[in-house]
Amino acid sequence: MVRRRPGTLLPLEIGILEQAVDARDPIHGFAIAKLLRDASGARVLTAHGTLYKALARLETAGLLASSWEDPDIAATAGRPRRRLYEVTGAGRAALVAARAQLPSPRLQPGVEPAPSSRNPPLPKLRRTATEMVAVRRNFGETRAFGLGEFV
Repeated sequence: MVRRRPGTLLPLEIGILEQAVDARDPIHGFAIAKLLRDASGARVLTAHGTLYKALARLETAGLLASSWEDPDIAATAGRPRRRLYEVTGAGRAALVAARAQLPSPRLQPGVEPAPSSRNPPLPKLRRTATEMVAVRRNFGETRAFGLGEFV
């Protein structure tokens, strides 16, 4: 089992909180699965075991609250009752914190990112990658040849 720092959210959990916040009204698990599928452009739903375990973790952490649907509504619709989820205040705060920690979205092709102190721009090479492939192993040490000159 992968361990994670306390207070961090998995991408699935962030997606669940985002969909539950956007729904504004309490929402059931299957509807969350469909919204996650639509938001990601996937062709299949998130596995129910994965989804409901994540919902349970979020509820245990106090980020979601759940309640059972009114039995009369379910009986009128001719289906079993649904468990409805809504985001708590702590869940909204955790979502804001998680969004702040996410890396910035990728830029469109051809758009140069602004240089930053964390990620300085890489120097451009004159030679192509195929010319840079010449690698020789000598006494367990790897040396690369043909790297070209910097522009």
